Amino acid sequence: MKSRAAAIRTFIAKDTHFGELLSKGLLAFALRLTGALLAFIMQVVLARAIGVYEFGLFALALTVSMLLATISRFGLDVGIVKMIAKAIALENRLLATGWLVGAVVTVVPISVVIAFLVLAGAEWSSTTLFHDAALAKPLKVFAFGIPVIALMMLLAEAHKGLKNMAASAFVQGIIVPGLVLVVATSELVRGANDVAFVYVAACSVSVLFGAYWWQAAHGWRRAERVPAGKVLGFGWPFFLAGLGTLVLTWADTLIVGLFVDVAHAAIYYAASRLVLLTSFILIAINAISAPKFTALHATGDMAGLQRLARQSTALMILLAVIPTFLLVSMPGFWLGLFGEHFDAGKHALVVLTIGQAVNVACGSVGLLLAMTGHERTMRNILLATSFLAVALGVVLAREFGITGVAYSTAIGTCVWNIWMLFEVRQKLGFWTLPVLRLARNK
Repeated sequence: MKSRAAAIRTFIAKDTHFGELLSKGLLAFALRLTGALLAFIMQVVLARAIGVYEFGLFALALTVSMLLATISRFGLDVGIVKMIAKAIALENRLLATGWLVGAVVTVVPISVVIAFLVLAGAEWSSTTLFHDAALAKPLKVFAFGIPVIALMMLLAEAHKGLKNMAASAFVQGIIVPGLVLVVATSELVRGANDVAFVYVAACSVSVLFGAYWWQAAHGWRRAERVPAGKVLGFGWPFFLAGLGTLVLTWADTLIVGLFVDVAHAAIYYAASRLVLLTSFILIAINAISAPKFTALHATGDMAGLQRLARQSTALMILLAVIPTFLLVSMPGFWLGLFGEHFDAGKHALVVLTIGQAVNVACGSVGLLLAMTGHERTMRNILLATSFLAVALGVVLAREFGITGVAYSTAIGTCVWNIWMLFEVRQKLGFWTLPVLRLARNK
């Protein structure tokens, strides 16, 4: 037993990339787990406090703001991870800050314009599209949050480029649910509008922390100027790819709100948030893998890239087994925690969980393509599969309600992961699945 442990320690010591993945990956996993649990508890407390209908209004307004905040980032949140990691690898910290400053200057005006459009159209969209005038108030509150959420996610991704997993995790997933949870336990929160105010305020606090931590590490004034045209040009491929991810992540909840009703949107949103207990594993490992994939590819170390990709996939699968089993075996129990009526989404939860299991099992295929110069391939696959998922969702929602929408999302998720799995094999020469290790490049 001791000799086996010693052998493992020796292997980790020799493989510095895997050692860093294991140590920082487990740290990222622990932080993401903390954030996921806080978010889960927050949502349960909110759902029980304000009821299924008000929770549905909150979920739809939040979904709209998240969707539009992602559009306003123009793909730069993903792109700057790559560029900051490259700058740090070249020991050019001024360029790293320059890329972040350029992204902020680009994103802020875009997000402000989108926010004003949401404010102007809140009444019309609530009554005409969602057939519920009560949605207008939380929509207006979240309109002010669109620039804030965009900046929050941009800062979180920037810290990933620095391999500062703790700062990234706190900005992206711990500060907001933690603060909202504290306020939600008081009597100040009585409806969707109150929750929206608290959520936007918490996002603002998170932005301040993210900006402060960057200032402490590099400073904002010491930046190498990156032209706006270069920033926009670099973000464009990631923006198009992000549209696909955006649709697969948020469109399903909107489809339920548009074609079913607000209450069922709440139930579906609760199910989709529960599924994040498995998908956050992929996010946690990707947080440390992204800059390392870029560095290995930039130095031409394809053997190291292949080894790290397989190791990260194996680690993801290992960490995902227990939460996947718990969600599939007891869906009614977990949804019942949100309150009365939520267990109606148990079949949708099982379907969504299976789809996310495939996502985790395929590994970081999308990230590998994005970080190795194949952004266009990733973009085309995501756009095609997101169109498929939306088309299926609209058709199935009318006939089968939230379970039909869950099937459309799971199918889209499975198709794009398997498609990218084969693209990684074709373009990079290896499989990310550990079980396909014998399928080597000739």
